[in-house]
Amino acid sequence: SKLIITGDHTYDQAFKTKKDFKKIKSLDKIKVLFITVNLQAQGGTWSKTKRNKMLKILLNNFQNLKDKFQLTIKIHPNNENIIEYQSIIDSIDPSFQVFQKENLFDLLNETDIVLTSSASTAVACALILNKPVIIWNFFDVKGDLFLENEIAVECTDISQISKLISLSLSIDNEKNQNIKTFLQNYFYKQDGLS
Repeated sequence: SKLIITGDHTYDQAFKTKKDFKKIKSLDKIKVLFITVNLQAQGGTWSKTKRNKMLKILLNNFQNLKDKFQLTIKIHPNNENIIEYQSIIDSIDPSFQVFQKENLFDLLNETDIVLTSSASTAVACALILNKPVIIWNFFDVKGDLFLENEIAVECTDISQISKLISLSLSIDNEKNQNIKTFLQNYFYKQDGLS
């Protein structure tokens, strides 16, 4: 009798700023934000070697797509080393930008589509803000929450990313019933006052 369900305060800022976020707005190149997921800190089995391999494949692929897409990388604000990422980026193409401490919501506001390797808090914020999400399942993660609920597009072959971006951008996230149901089931109140 003394418990009140209030929602999850982690996502309050996303729900509060949702109305101020812009729809797809890029005129020349589609802006892709790759958000890393630090599963190692959550007891995962990813190694730096696997992470570095994934990053190199990603950068090499997008280097060939620079005429269509602008790739930016956002790494975990506390549990990853930006110097390690920058070193790999510089060895392939220093024009790719990597961010760590920058405000996630500012980056999302300037993004057309989010690419990631697994569900996470940051990617949930992207969905709340109606940003299309592609999960590049590089590590063959089983039971991904976003894929199981059909609220993100799965990429199993990065060479198909251009087609998957076009597909994802054609889906209207504001009208997507799967996303609405997911937000209601997992976040309950969506008033930003949790």
